[in-house]
Amino acid sequence: MKIRVTNGGITTWRLLFFFISLLCLLMTSCGNSSQSSTVAWVDGIPIEKGEMLRVMNQNRSYVFNYFHDKYGAENSPSFWEGRIGGEVPKELLKKKALDTLIRIKVEDKLANDEHLNNTLDYKSFLTAWLLENKRRKETVAKGGVIYGPAQFDEGQYFEYSHSKMKIELKDAWANTKQIKEELLREEYEATKEARYREPDHFRLEIISLPYNESNRDSSLYQLEQVVNSLKNCSEFSLMLSNQSQAHYEEITYTQGQDSAESKYPSIWNAIKELKVGETSKIVDERSTWVLFHVKERQPGQYLDYNKVRNAVRNQYIEQQLGLLIRERVEQAQIIINQKIYKSLSV
Repeated sequence: MKIRVTNGGITTWRLLFFFISLLCLLMTSCGNSSQSSTVAWVDGIPIEKGEMLRVMNQNRSYVFNYFHDKYGAENSPSFWEGRIGGEVPKELLKKKALDTLIRIKVEDKLANDEHLNNTLDYKSFLTAWLLENKRRKETVAKGGVIYGPAQFDEGQYFEYSHSKMKIELKDAWANTKQIKEELLREEYEATKEARYREPDHFRLEIISLPYNESNRDSSLYQLEQVVNSLKNCSEFSLMLSNQSQAHYEEITYTQGQDSAESKYPSIWNAIKELKVGETSKIVDERSTWVLFHVKERQPGQYLDYNKVRNAVRNQYIEQQLGLLIRERVEQAQIIINQKIYKSLSV
């Protein structure tokens, strides 16, 4: 990404100085104030103040949580303007919004290149938003059916239209590519462990011990004794003779396919790294101490390539399109109107 900074939209390049000065003069004389609201240009596509403010507002919570988690910062009248740990929240908020919009404009340009119905500039976007709300209002008045809200606010309409555009872009881009079968098989082999394998099947022994506020610590100590006993005894059921309040059960379990997850929400995280014969740490499940012991673990089978080929193809297309977008972002010519950029307020 190549970034240049301007002062009020006028570049420092001598060859362009006179031309742009004359253009600004003509626009001013005609009463056109669009230049004064342009924050930056991405390969010539403008980013306007209104869309910058929209994205900044969407990212306020993210930036606040970043400073709260990293520095322990709290909200205050001076939060956005002050320096915290060498960083200024307002500046980070603006940078994140600009980076987001640079990527959006690159995606918009790719969609436009594919001849999709897409708006490159903010004014066209606002017009499309108003027309969509008018269409929805008229449809509802006539008793017709619409999907989503009766009226979009600006942020909602952007998410709706941009998400739809990205789906269309993926389809259009894929139709122009001849994807070789060997590339898809390579993708399958590289990702099958994480994406195309059935869940493992477990046979588990579980000891659970309820507690209340008065015996919380003592109940935990009792179950810890059970853990220590495992060093000398591998059968859970034999360890309950002195644990009259504890409950023992043996279950079969498959991730995402078993009612045990409603009873023990932490079950998968507790056992996913365990081998046969190993025992989990004690977990706290809604006022109950729980211990899981793996008696059997049968690895899930890989899904047949032919059955998941379409999913592999979609994943490959998304990956390749993502790489293209990242490359275009890195190569984009960015001109920042420093005067407007600095004037942005939270």
